[in-house]
Amino acid sequence: MSSSPRVDVDIAADLSSGGTIYVCTDALPVFAATVLPKIATPFTLVSGDSDLPVSLEGLGRETLKKLLENRYLQQWFAQNLAYAHPKLAHLPIGLDYHTVTAKARHPWGGFETPLAQERALDGVRSKASALQEKKPFGYCNWHHSIGNGDRAAVLKALDQSAVYLEPARVERKRSWARNADFFFTISPFGQGMDCHRTWEALLLGSVPVVPASPLKPLFKDLPAVVVEDWRQITPGFLAEQKERILDATFDFSPLFLSYWQARFVQKRYRSLPRMEYAQFLLSTE
Repeated sequence: MSSSPRVDVDIAADLSSGGTIYVCTDALPVFAATVLPKIATPFTLVSGDSDLPVSLEGLGRETLKKLLENRYLQQWFAQNLAYAHPKLAHLPIGLDYHTVTAKARHPWGGFETPLAQERALDGVRSKASALQEKKPFGYCNWHHSIGNGDRAAVLKALDQSAVYLEPARVERKRSWARNADFFFTISPFGQGMDCHRTWEALLLGSVPVVPASPLKPLFKDLPAVVVEDWRQITPGFLAEQKERILDATFDFSPLFLSYWQARFVQKRYRSLPRMEYAQFLLSTE
């Protein structure tokens, strides 16, 4: 995937019937104007790696109309989706393995391949406390970048007795380790609606608490808490949510790349059996 707004204008010539095209969301207007008219075979569109919402406000009516009314577009999987249409489906932003892969030096840490980063995350999860023993508070480390999204308002609204605020910026692996010791992770909007923190939390064994938004369908069958108002988060509310999640079973299939790869090509995916969150965390060690 790429965040480049540039589009390969020759991509239509290499497209096979039923193929998949990835386009950075920022590049969709250019794609719709220059490449789409050249496509003459059924295809699936995947868009993402951008904070721009897929909506009337984000892309404009003309671009959305060109794409959705195109006779060859079968389905479109979009990150930060905020528009309803039969051809459109939500796609999670997932994990950020690209930042420290692209830079030799970064505040998160030194260069690491995506595989090394995933192994590090798995290692943190395997060493963390058992789910039922995690601290019953909401972990926060986003307040060090308070200017993104509505974070200042969120911080003001939160009951400070229900959350843990990381005192200072820390290297990512250290933050992961701390995060994994808390039952909840507070994950407000950043520059876009979806956030890598949300998906990191799920894999670290910490339940993300997210604001109500058009992304709500992504969390339908996952251990997550969606709040209409950040003032809902109190120690009592979190205790109720902890009990609910410990007693429930979920479908964790959407956390795996193979699930999305199958959906892109319209193949039947053999879903994981429903399981408790604690079972899932043990099964991925």
